[in-house]
Amino acid sequence: MREGVPLLMREGAVLKVFLRFLLILNMMLIPVIAFSAADNLLSRMPDLYSYSFTERQISKELPTSQSDQELAGAFSSYLAGQTDTLEILSDDDPPQSLVTEEEQASMDQFKQTLDRTTFGAGVALILVLILSIFLLYHDFKYELRESYKWSWLFYLMYGTVTVALTLAPVTREFLVRLLFLEPWPTEGVLAQLVDRTFFNHYILFHYLISLAMMLLFGFLVWNVTKSRRIFRQQPQVIYHRVYQDHSHRSSRKRGGW
Repeated sequence: MREGVPLLMREGAVLKVFLRFLLILNMMLIPVIAFSAADNLLSRMPDLYSYSFTERQISKELPTSQSDQELAGAFSSYLAGQTDTLEILSDDDPPQSLVTEEEQASMDQFKQTLDRTTFGAGVALILVLILSIFLLYHDFKYELRESYKWSWLFYLMYGTVTVALTLAPVTREFLVRLLFLEPWPTEGVLAQLVDRTFFNHYILFHYLISLAMMLLFGFLVWNVTKSRRIFRQQPQVIYHRVYQDHSHRSSRKRGGW
């Protein structure tokens, strides 16, 4: 019997370490999913491009009759996989592509990066679902909720690093080369679109979307971990019964009814 006690203690310590590992992994993956989803939604949807094109009236600087919204749609269609190339055509007869080979190579590189982040976010989401189901199955609801709370710390850490890398001139240029394979023509479409203002807007909308994703995670976690009560008045009823039983017993001890 005495030999079994240390064994149980060792098994309990191993399970405790394993549980802590699962919780740390869960809290690290949640911000990754939020940021990756924000990157993909922001990059593949036409809204940011439309905002940037309209604000700077880029279509007026190009030899094309396409509007700012149509130019934004061309970027969105390519990055969403609806077209094989970035289609921005001139008004010539026949129309010529205004996207150079260097710019197309840059966009190909950027699309591949988005595809990799999409795959990584999908794997992270599957892991989080598996971990959450495992924790819920073993009734670790409180631990799952605490894991989500601590994920905000990693969210702030990731966000701070991203802002620092994007705002610093040296690291920003490195990120641009990493994402887009610079250099591209100074008079081309990308040169007019991707500048410091574009990056500032990207960071702003990126954090708004990722924040919404984090809040959505919190809503889901809170709903699956909250206590379920069929009758909300049941604790009060039990209290009154216990109180009445206690009063009845006291009165009988004093000789009363």
